[in-house]
Amino acid sequence: MRVNEAWLGFKIIYVIDPKLSDPEQETVDRAFITEAIEKNGLVYHGGGRTHVQGFANAEYPASATEPQRQAVTEWLAGNPGVVEFEVGPLQVETEDG
Repeated sequence: MRVNEAWLGFKIIYVIDPKLSDPEQETVDRAFITEAIEKNGLVYHGGGRTHVQGFANAEYPASATEPQRQAVTEWLAGNPGVVEFEVGPLQVETEDG
């Protein structure tokens, strides 16, 4: 039997400063995952080189929360290697299990 499950997450788009060297860009990207995502109990599905986009949600089977979304927003706003970003509202992501 298939069961539909839904949980909340949010869309993230950010641009890493293209003036940074490749190692510096990689450092920003790694820091995003460890400091903004994993530190806040989230997982991230997405990627890109300097224009990164994806979706964050809490580790299954939980929903992301507004404080988690705000923490990611604050990290992006405070990182000088990020020149532009957008964090979407909490929204439902569905997966058939």
